Amino acid sequence: MITFNTIKDLLNWNGDGGKVVVNPHTILGSAAVWYCINTISGDVGKMPLEPRRTTDGGRGSEADYTNPGWSLMRDESNAFQTSDVFKEMIQGQALAWGNGRAAIVRRGNAPEELLPLLPDRTFTRMVEGEKFHVTTPQVYDDPSYPLEVMEQFNRTLTVPDGAVILADADVLHIQGFGWNGFEGLSVADVARDSLGIELRAQRFTNKGLNKGFAGQILLQDTANVLRDEDEAQKFLTNFRERHDMSKDSEAVGLLRQGMEAQVLNMSNRDAQFLEQRKFNRQDVMLWFGLQHIPGDDTATSYNSLEQKQRAYLASCLDRWLVRWEMQCDAKLRTPAEKASNSIYYKFNRSTWLATDAATTQSVLSGYIASEVISPNEAREIIDMNPREGGNVYANPAINPSDKRTESGADALAKHFISIESERILDAAGADNFLDWVESFYAKWNVTIANALSEHVSAEKILQYTVQHKSQVVEAAGRAHNAEQLRNELWNLTETWR
Repeated sequence: MITFNTIKDLLNWNGDGGKVVVNPHTILGSAAVWYCINTISGDVGKMPLEPRRTTDGGRGSEADYTNPGWSLMRDESNAFQTSDVFKEMIQGQALAWGNGRAAIVRRGNAPEELLPLLPDRTFTRMVEGEKFHVTTPQVYDDPSYPLEVMEQFNRTLTVPDGAVILADADVLHIQGFGWNGFEGLSVADVARDSLGIELRAQRFTNKGLNKGFAGQILLQDTANVLRDEDEAQKFLTNFRERHDMSKDSEAVGLLRQGMEAQVLNMSNRDAQFLEQRKFNRQDVMLWFGLQHIPGDDTATSYNSLEQKQRAYLASCLDRWLVRWEMQCDAKLRTPAEKASNSIYYKFNRSTWLATDAATTQSVLSGYIASEVISPNEAREIIDMNPREGGNVYANPAINPSDKRTESGADALAKHFISIESERILDAAGADNFLDWVESFYAKWNVTIANALSEHVSAEKILQYTVQHKSQVVEAAGRAHNAEQLRNELWNLTETWR
């Protein structure tokens, strides 16, 4: 049971009211806080976030490998960060600071790079109904400079040299809960008292250890035979070796020249202190929305790893995943993609949920038998290469393999022509349409080659893409405005279909 005196001791352990600095930097000194932030941000970082394109009139979707957002969220977000490191960093800032922000660098309408903004040098404000982010990217010796920038912006809506104002449309903003709706609250500010007790407890323990002996055994030299220091150290060394203790262990102390001591059971006060630290860990779990951290014996148990992961996904992780998806949809899609609503961003949650081998086999077999997925799609899930004849949707028990038929290259070609046509029409409104055409067909040739390699030679595929690219460029040359361009492209793609 925690007593008032125990908590009072924590608050006054150093005689100054127990004052400690609680901010997003210092709270990482708590093992529980570090675990929560590291776990959640790490899980967001490693989960694939990808742009997907709707197919079959919106009834299906597929990964859009040619979309600029693919490289930002699956490969490299900027010149110095891979996408996993970038997502983990921004998510960690959102957890500790309440806001994770990255400036969006564009080429034309397409996003090209995401540059993280330092959370301690960036703030968000609403001005006449518009949302702006103000940042001081340079490092200044004067720590008050970011505060001066914020105060000047609040007062005059201007900033001194070295500060930058960014419109919200140009900033990927992952924000936590906040009362004003445009900026999240820092957990270090909201939970200052609770996290302060956790940090004080650590300093209290550390100060006690630094004072000296904190072991479990004291040996008393009642006969005063070990007055010489060298003899005393030699005795302790032999004792430790005899009882399999580390040479540098402080678990044994020696009292000489008649000194006596009472040793060394845990007092009620010490037990209450340990119990308080346990409660502190549980408080940290609540602040970050986790149900369990290592060392907590009060957590709910689950029958399988999958059930545990699903509970974590539903109660904690998924709200952050949705926040990322909504921000990417709002900020990384081009105007044409938004207008057509053909592109959306989504985390592949299935890659994160783990099952045992028997369960995985049972589930995939059931999906194949129900014609929900094909054998090759099942093989892709378990990282196996496709096999010949594996693209058919059929129940193996009803349709034996020797009776299966495939539509072959013709059906695949029609499928890819339909996708190619949709993407060209979507891009018709881009300012840099010809640049887009160059970039698109460079990747499109590889995409088709991977899909049709078992049916069509690489030479014929290259001829096909070169011919289509040339026809698109010629159609663009005949158009004098965006409307004419779209009509020309529409007529061209209809001939392809």
